[in-house]
Amino acid sequence: MLMLKRICFAVVVLTFASAAFGAQMNGSLPLVGFGVTLTPGSADLSDATDVLATETLVSTTGLLDYSTIPVSTNFGATDLNLANLGTFTFDNALYGSWTTTSVGSFIADQSAGFLDVYLLGTFTPSGDLSSFSATLASLRISVVDSGGSISESLSLDSPPASTPEPVTTVLVGSALLALGLLRRKLSA
Repeated sequence: MLMLKRICFAVVVLTFASAAFGAQMNGSLPLVGFGVTLTPGSADLSDATDVLATETLVSTTGLLDYSTIPVSTNFGATDLNLANLGTFTFDNALYGSWTTTSVGSFIADQSAGFLDVYLLGTFTPSGDLSSFSATLASLRISVVDSGGSISESLSLDSPPASTPEPVTTVLVGSALLALGLLRRKLSA
């Protein structure tokens, strides 16, 4: 009975806390990087250590709560440091800012012509979206080399798009293997 009372109390506290701080954002926002350059200066994405964009603009109308952000809204210059993904940020005073967390962010693919990065972080609404609270989100960044022309597209998703980390997949696989071996040993 005491456990049930604690659970009810926790639900009530969480309900009031979420109402007091505003709702979480829900939806997605497509962005595109302009003036994209790589460090070092070659067009080979497998050697890239940084991806720089002079501007990051909303490319098409966002979905759900992000639909009020106009197309071509500029979220500023970005620097994607592949050795330290947790440093990636962008912001716009009228709509909000993105901050990456180091945990859960990873490079999904990096080859000569393609780079795919998954970032986990927080979108903190401001200005026109200030009725919403800071929201856990994911940011998928794809960079493509099309014959020496580098393009960058970004997709912000709240709640985070589910993409399993390679380490998580290995851990789950190892656990299943261990359970199989244990069952085999017990049945022998």
